[in-house]
Amino acid sequence: MFGWLIRRVAASVFTLVAVTLAGFGIVRLMPGDPAEAYLRASHHSASLEAAAALRTEMGLDQPLAGQYLRWLSAALQGDFGTSFTSKQAIAEEIASYFPNTLQLALSSFVTAMVLGLTLGTVSFLHQGRTLDRAGKLFASFGAAIPGFLLGYVLLYLFSYRLNWFPMLGKGSAAHDVLPSLTLSAIYIGSLSRLFRASLLEQADQPYVRYARIRGVFGARLFAGHLLKPAILPMVTAAGLCLGSMLSGSIIVENVFAWPGIGKYFVAAVANRDYPVIQMCVLLFAAVYAGIGLIVDLLYCGLNPVIRWDEGGKKDEA
Repeated sequence: MFGWLIRRVAASVFTLVAVTLAGFGIVRLMPGDPAEAYLRASHHSASLEAAAALRTEMGLDQPLAGQYLRWLSAALQGDFGTSFTSKQAIAEEIASYFPNTLQLALSSFVTAMVLGLTLGTVSFLHQGRTLDRAGKLFASFGAAIPGFLLGYVLLYLFSYRLNWFPMLGKGSAAHDVLPSLTLSAIYIGSLSRLFRASLLEQADQPYVRYARIRGVFGARLFAGHLLKPAILPMVTAAGLCLGSMLSGSIIVENVFAWPGIGKYFVAAVANRDYPVIQMCVLLFAAVYAGIGLIVDLLYCGLNPVIRWDEGGKKDEA
């Protein structure tokens, strides 16, 4: 196991470096000059001389390789630089925005898991009937509708027309409802179909058929023989969902004016704020890689059948 863990961590570190390198290159290909964008946003004259001086101050006149190595070296020491736009330390700004994104992601995650498992169970218990077909339709709808469109529809119906929930911003628990539903909608359907398929697979196993022969039915059969093995694939899906919600909250946060990392990231893109963009890319990649590692360890802890061979690969004993 130790060898596998070392390889897994090394792969995650390699992924993070590759992502930061790709992100560094992509933001440099974005149209526009961050120095000129900053001068215009500050209502200063965007003359050639002023832009050149500011570019030197920002370090943008240095070779790209040198810029990347300096940024990566500073990031490894915990110094994520200063925002071109606000002139504030990026680490402090991230620390103020990230709890809001985490709150939105966790509430959406709980919503997706509870509704996904519930709908999956209902579909399994009503195979081929109306509720099962309705579950398939809901899954297709959730996967097809864009997040921003669903967000605007929910705002129009439940905030503007019915006035049930606040429209924008963050405050009371009521502010969490519509953003959480919007962010979780795409995952509820897929989780429900995955759980239904997992239950169907387990229901066809010999030990389940033997339990039926012994007279085990209903809730006892479901809880004692189907639930635990069927829930294992959901562990991986849950980890992927949580990672996707943390990094995929960008659109939802901007639709609902939620003060999180996503809104901060979009503002940085609009202002060509390179250090902020690079830090957000690194943060999203680190969260995703970290959750993936935790899910692998959790999965193997829940399923004692899995072991690691000497080459570090996972096998089933």
